[in-house]
Amino acid sequence: MENRTTDANTGIPLSLLWRIFRKYWILLAVIALVVAIGVGVLYAALYTPQYSSKSQFYVSNVTSNDPLYSSGQTAAAEDMAQNCVNYMNGSIVLDRILTEAGLQGTLNVTQLHNMITTRVSSGSAVFTVEVEGSDAELNLRIARAVEQVLPAYVDYFNSQTTEPMVGTDSKMLKLIDQSELDQTPNNSSNRIKYPIIACVLALILGYLVLVILAITDRTVYGKNDLKEKMPKAAVFGVIPHWEIEEHSGSGKSRKGKRRLRRKKFLRDHIEERLINQNKVPFRISESFQQLCTNVTFCSTGEKGCTIGVLSSLANSGKSFVMANLALSLSRMIDKKVLLVDADMRCPMQNRIFRLENKFGLSNLLAGQSGNAVHSLNDGALDIITSGTIPPNPMELLSGPNMEALVSQWKQTYDYILFDLPPLGEVSDAASVAKLMSGYLFVIRSGLNDVQLVRESATFVEEKDARIFGYVLTDVEDEYLDSYYSKYAKYASYGSYRTEAQDSKETPAAG
Repeated sequence: MENRTTDANTGIPLSLLWRIFRKYWILLAVIALVVAIGVGVLYAALYTPQYSSKSQFYVSNVTSNDPLYSSGQTAAAEDMAQNCVNYMNGSIVLDRILTEAGLQGTLNVTQLHNMITTRVSSGSAVFTVEVEGSDAELNLRIARAVEQVLPAYVDYFNSQTTEPMVGTDSKMLKLIDQSELDQTPNNSSNRIKYPIIACVLALILGYLVLVILAITDRTVYGKNDLKEKMPKAAVFGVIPHWEIEEHSGSGKSRKGKRRLRRKKFLRDHIEERLINQNKVPFRISESFQQLCTNVTFCSTGEKGCTIGVLSSLANSGKSFVMANLALSLSRMIDKKVLLVDADMRCPMQNRIFRLENKFGLSNLLAGQSGNAVHSLNDGALDIITSGTIPPNPMELLSGPNMEALVSQWKQTYDYILFDLPPLGEVSDAASVAKLMSGYLFVIRSGLNDVQLVRESATFVEEKDARIFGYVLTDVEDEYLDSYYSKYAKYASYGSYRTEAQDSKETPAAG
């Protein structure tokens, strides 16, 4: 069985998370790559290199003969450095820096202020002045002007001089790291960093979107999905996806042998989807054998066990299931099976078995006389097609003639299978509930919404009908239990049929 380990923090099955990643990792990778390239191209188009020149100063302790601060004067040292930073941000100092750098008329005080950043080193008298802009030489020019102007004004504001003495040694402020020309942009690493960040975010967000969609998805894909969403549902059968090779009318392959994935229309090539054909995949015949076994357990030896089929939507594979179930049951020793196509709105059994449909169930229910039975498998399987399509199929199915026919058939057949219309579209299937021993509910993997399945099942059960179990059709390998996945390698071997069996089960209309 599939591992259903659950993340204790999220309550989400880990198998679901892994399945999403395994299925969509290529899509996620492509999205992440496209986003990264897009961000990289956009950043390159908008990118402007930024350079910086830094000067570092130390504020001397003018209250002591020793210019250094003692360990107990840490707070005072930091306050002195902060005062110098405040001087630096003042308009008087900034205007003098513009004059010293010869930038009057080129920059104004506000522009210069935006270019300069000051930082005080925690617990010390050291602070840094950084000039940043797109012109490295202009940055150096301004930084050198700061180194000349700021010390003079610090002395002046602290009454160390009677006027700012620009260009002279300062008593309070010492330059400990002179600015230099910066030839490497500060933001060059962003050209790589931003696309990488965008790539990671795209992967995470894309994966989260897929997980949310998977969690909120009410579609049934496999047995575990159905058991999680409908814990009381008894799964009678899981029919894997069956690929059919398309051939031309001459028997030669069209454009070579081309495998077609019929995800939308299971009814295409329906006449080739019978387990009595040659080269039937092993897991297909094995899945129907398991379904057959489960059905026989439900009949409990009842003579004339009547089994109807339910589906919430058309194209769920109900006709395909009933046709092959009838073939499987007819292989049992001393068992006689009748398959009745009671879908008089869109009949399929005549197409599946390639039978004429001129006279069938509708004609019998209308009181007409004639032979409606087609015999196959040496009489072990009889089929009654739908007959002429009537204007009132529900009235015919719920009428007294139907009840009389079922009673008559029960005397002859061990199993009577009814192919009925989809319950989600018309209520014909529920109108014969009192005549059925039980129903099989067919669900198409990836097509049926679990809420619609619940509503259909509840509607039938309210008619005092019994649902034997659920049958999943067209299930992809990733949603199969390990049993079928393990034996998938035998698909090319066929179903180990003997020539005698093939000749015995060749359809012959009677």
